[in-house]
Amino acid sequence: MADLEKNLRFLRFLQSERLIDDETVQSLKDRDIDIVSYLIDTKKISEDQLLNVYSKMFKLVNRDGSLINLEKIDKNLLSLFPEDFIIKNKIIPISMSENTITVATYIPYIDENQIKYFTKKQNIIVYYTKPSIIKKLLDSLVKAYNIELTNQEIYIEPQEDYSIDIEKLTERSNENQIVKLADSILYRAVRDGASDIHIEPQEKEVVLRFRIDGMLKKIESYPTTIRDPLISRFKIISNLDISERRKPQDGVIRIRIANRKVQLRVSVLPTVFGEKITMRVQFPEEFSTLKLENLGFEEEEVKKLKEAYTKPYGMILVVGPTGSGKTTTLYSVLQDLNKEEVNILTAEDPVEINIPGLNQVQIDEKVGRTFEAVLRSFLRQDPDIIFIGEIRDSITAEIAIRSSLTGHLVLSTLHVNDAPSTVARLMDMGMESFLIAASLLVVSSQRLVRKLCPYCKIPYQPSSEEKNYYKLSADTIYKASKEGCEQCNHLGYKGRTVISEIMFIDGGLRKAISQGKPTEEIREVAIKSGMKTLFESGITKVNQGITSLEEVLRVTVER
Repeated sequence: MADLEKNLRFLRFLQSERLIDDETVQSLKDRDIDIVSYLIDTKKISEDQLLNVYSKMFKLVNRDGSLINLEKIDKNLLSLFPEDFIIKNKIIPISMSENTITVATYIPYIDENQIKYFTKKQNIIVYYTKPSIIKKLLDSLVKAYNIELTNQEIYIEPQEDYSIDIEKLTERSNENQIVKLADSILYRAVRDGASDIHIEPQEKEVVLRFRIDGMLKKIESYPTTIRDPLISRFKIISNLDISERRKPQDGVIRIRIANRKVQLRVSVLPTVFGEKITMRVQFPEEFSTLKLENLGFEEEEVKKLKEAYTKPYGMILVVGPTGSGKTTTLYSVLQDLNKEEVNILTAEDPVEINIPGLNQVQIDEKVGRTFEAVLRSFLRQDPDIIFIGEIRDSITAEIAIRSSLTGHLVLSTLHVNDAPSTVARLMDMGMESFLIAASLLVVSSQRLVRKLCPYCKIPYQPSSEEKNYYKLSADTIYKASKEGCEQCNHLGYKGRTVISEIMFIDGGLRKAISQGKPTEEIREVAIKSGMKTLFESGITKVNQGITSLEEVLRVTVER
């Protein structure tokens, strides 16, 4: 509560200076957030305006951060403070004398009593400077002393017109325009439903592309002069080293748009024309509402899948290429299984989304935290359910199978094209056919197909030849409008849904697998047992008017 009172005091002072209005005060006064960062990120005040205010509020203001020299900061001085206190209060300890300690920050009304408690000093000198300076110095500080710094949220105001001046973008010194451009890219990606953002340096331009509903689309291009400052902006807010341009880097950006939390997994890759950035767009809070029923599975499939994953042991595999929604499907299963009475352990590379109640482990081979090491440790952690991000090799496969045969439910993914081929892939990894047969409960192969825009989809009547060849039962099916409409951003499609090929392992299939039958024979047995192929699942959605025949043909091979 004390922090909220300090925030309100600060907001009222800004209001008295006519920098913000009462509506802003009321909207922020009860929010336990970094108020200063919010106001600057949303362009309600500038850093210079902030320092002008601080000059009136406090005695000591250091505009350019010249008083802070990281090389002269004593590590023993840092050790006096708890890590989370330095990070939360954005404090840089500068120096210490017999009875005085000097610090720098951009947070108003810091808790001087706590500083006195930690340092045993009675006199506290506080210098106030720009947030960008403190954040940059904190980043350098935590890297120098191996302190783990948690990413802070960036606040972006939703607005349709960012009014970016491209001419000003060519001026390297125009930092505000670069920040505005970066914000606009993130906002537009969220607004347009992009799953990935690509910023690609070319010889004569910088290209911005969004992946929307599985398809890459060019959004805009920029002059090459803004390449480095734009990439640097994204590296700064994802806590990456802006001076490192020779090696790939990975980071995370957390933003909030219209009170919607967004997480972006950032990958920076050096190319011949400069660094390329790819950002995967995720919505952490929306993962908590994931349900199989909402992903596109048929009602009977959901019923059988739930019967399978509520069994106490065995292995469930979701297979398919990258980007086919495998992890989303398994996260929805984990959400359903996530109960107080079960112990769920996950080994992931990377951890896509943090889910309360799960014990999630990030694989890091650099420090020896491999899938093998983590999974062997899992068996000593009394697990009920084990989720393995991906079965990549024979060791992981062996641990997964043996875990599923010793009283654990194991969930994982595998890169194969269809459900029956999973058996051959596991055998290629050196697994015995009888162990595979004994462990498997379900193998689900899936793809994501784009859904037709309900506002502009075009009906047509397939010919009798088409109906016979593609096994269409509907007299009228639909195709995408080439022009699209406002509702679908003129793409003709809006959103995606699952088509699936689910192989439930019954007695006949278990026998065929244990006997080492080839893939085609396993497929025949599975179809006789009621398995729909991916193509048949897609045709069902074509008959229902959910997707187009062209879309199903795009993502499937067999008919």
